[in-house]
Amino acid sequence: MRKKELTKTTMASDGALDLQGIIKKLEEEQLKSAQLGLQLVESQSRLQRELHRCQDEMTAMTENYEQEKLNLLKEVELKKQMIKALRSELDIMKQDIMNLEKL
Repeated sequence: MRKKELTKTTMASDGALDLQGIIKKLEEEQLKSAQLGLQLVESQSRLQRELHRCQDEMTAMTENYEQEKLNLLKEVELKKQMIKALRSELDIMKQDIMNLEKL
């Protein structure tokens, strides 16, 4: 009878040790999960900052290109006006030459 009691005690003790091992393993896995979650949050934050930096850079580049476009359009318009004025001046000179040739 004594042998049965020892066996039951040993089995109960082994069962408790098994449960403690399982609990310890679960706690370790929980800690790893928490660490991985933190790494994911940090990585996401880093990526979000990089995205904002890229967006700011693209916005600045777009604004610069738009300003350059406006400047070029103004320059083209000015050159068109200069060409128009030069054509008018050329027409006047041609007319003067024709008038001089008639004399």
